[in-house]
Amino acid sequence: MTPFFFVSGSIIVVYMLLVDLPDCSTDRNTHSSLFSSLLPSTYLAVQLLLVLFSSRLSSLCHYTRYHHHCTAMIGGEHKKERLSERAAHAQNQPKNRGYLQGTEAMTAGYTCETLQGNWAEERADAGYYDGKPLVRPDQTTWTTTYRKMTGNDGASPAETADRFRQETLLDIEDHAKRSYPGHQPHLERDHEAMVADSLHTVYEKTYVNPADVVPPVRAPVVLCGNPTSQGRAVVLRFRQALKGRMPGRSCVPGNVARTLRLALRGCCTNEETNCVNAKELQEGLLGVGIGASLAECMVLVRTFDTVGDDAASLLTITDEIRGHFSDRRALLVENVYNLLKSVSSDGLVTFQQLADLTDLRFLPSVQEGAATLEEAKDVYCKQMDFACPTALLQAERFGGFFADFSFEVDIDNDFEKVMRNMFHLSGGIGPSANTSCRRVRVTHLNGRITDEEIKNDITIRGDAQAVKEAILKNLRTQGITDVKDFQVTNEV
Repeated sequence: MTPFFFVSGSIIVVYMLLVDLPDCSTDRNTHSSLFSSLLPSTYLAVQLLLVLFSSRLSSLCHYTRYHHHCTAMIGGEHKKERLSERAAHAQNQPKNRGYLQGTEAMTAGYTCETLQGNWAEERADAGYYDGKPLVRPDQTTWTTTYRKMTGNDGASPAETADRFRQETLLDIEDHAKRSYPGHQPHLERDHEAMVADSLHTVYEKTYVNPADVVPPVRAPVVLCGNPTSQGRAVVLRFRQALKGRMPGRSCVPGNVARTLRLALRGCCTNEETNCVNAKELQEGLLGVGIGASLAECMVLVRTFDTVGDDAASLLTITDEIRGHFSDRRALLVENVYNLLKSVSSDGLVTFQQLADLTDLRFLPSVQEGAATLEEAKDVYCKQMDFACPTALLQAERFGGFFADFSFEVDIDNDFEKVMRNMFHLSGGIGPSANTSCRRVRVTHLNGRITDEEIKNDITIRGDAQAVKEAILKNLRTQGITDVKDFQVTNEV
């Protein structure tokens, strides 16, 4: 509407001027009194024209000033002023640049409103101008490729040592040494009494047991944020050292952890609780070739000390250094133990039954020829530590022995295959599948021929007739009853 009124007013004014102006050709002095000779209507028209022109000029100036102000903004992804900066009247200005025209000069270039506006608008950096990053001419842009990123070619080598020694970490967490501010003993005369008094209420001390001394409550020593963070690091170092040296390794896996356990038991002076202190732990580790500092042993004892007498169970320490089962291995060992219970006449497992039912021909050392079957049997029985052949074998003891066994087998598939083959446990997929159970080619009564597996044939032993009857019984258990004849395809 503004252009329409502007044009209309201009036409009206020009028309009035042409009508109302006197003849200027006869008198040159009339030029000086041009506007004074205008009619009142013409004067009103000129005023209308000036009002329209001034309002249009004001809007144009406002638009030009606003447009120039927006293009001069630094940091915007678009060429318009951000709403957050407009509302807060606080335009963002980087500290290392001068203030631009149309922006407010502020101290250091930032205010709380500016930062809040930047966060609300998801601003990443003040160094972006119109969506383009400003890079110095002497600065190279970092680039990479997918191969370098996934191939780990340019990765820095792993650190071979901790940033702090274990002694330094102990000093830091125990507050044994203070560097800043200086240690001021005269300010700590009542420190112990204050600490002992801080966690007890007046009700507890004066009303419940007024004559008794409140027993001290032992809190675990906090090491690097939680009681076991340093302990886990020390356990991993000892485990890596034990895997590197493999003391006492034999043809039957499981003797490495047993050797460590026997070494700690030899250094233990408290036979009642089987607990070792830091010094005894250090001697036991040195006995198997693991060099350990006294500070590391102290951290390990503190981690597993449940009483507060600076001693820990050697069985717990050995189990932690050895490591525990993964879920897959634990389930496999449990299935093997259940199989042994199922084939036992009374549902119980003894040490002698375990020794008799274990098929050591499928041990890697026996199959590779590094040991004979008789040598493997002797070592197996020795490592089991048979106190009494007729003693019952509990599930915990069975799992502990094969946890020692598992420590020396790194790959889960290899561990599963050895366990399935040693105890003739059917199942497994791919490289971990059982190969020790008999496979037979069955001829059915209707002449059909199929290949079948004799599942869990751990007890199928004896002369040919006994083996044949046991195989037929196993097939009937699987639902195969129309057997005319069969032939074993893999002799075990």
